[in-house]
Amino acid sequence: MGFQSYYAAVVISPGSLQMGPLLQQERIMNQEIEMLTVLKIAVFLTGGLFLVIGLAGLFTPEEFASGLGLSLASAEGAGSVRAMIGAHYLAMAAVSFFAMLRQQPVLLLPIAAIESVMVIARGVAVVNGEFGSATIVPTVIEVTAAAILFMAASRLPASH
Repeated sequence: MGFQSYYAAVVISPGSLQMGPLLQQERIMNQEIEMLTVLKIAVFLTGGLFLVIGLAGLFTPEEFASGLGLSLASAEGAGSVRAMIGAHYLAMAAVSFFAMLRQQPVLLLPIAAIESVMVIARGVAVVNGEFGSATIVPTVIEVTAAAILFMAASRLPASH
């Protein structure tokens, strides 16, 4: 067994299992690649969720508003849901997908900031007694999306 083979092989000593330095380095690199892959998948899933929310807000604003515990007083209300929720989430989905496909994770930072401010607004709602069961799922989505997007923006490599 050559010198290189020895360090790449698993060395078994009495009572313990140790990896040679090259094998250990390869294992660490594989774990890093797996983590980055999971993070990319999480961003695509988050973008997909934004897409679904955006489409629901754009094409079924009355049902969407009702699901959030809102009632629309006029036809203008449906138009507002389409513009302020539907279009907003469709744009966030588009930027999420674009950032991943172009390998520019820094583009995820503004979306993460938007989601974080939404979470802060939920906190204000709690303090004012405006938080109910209809807002639990959206809040969980916002917290999770913000965490995923901030992590992806800071850890995923950018293409040059």
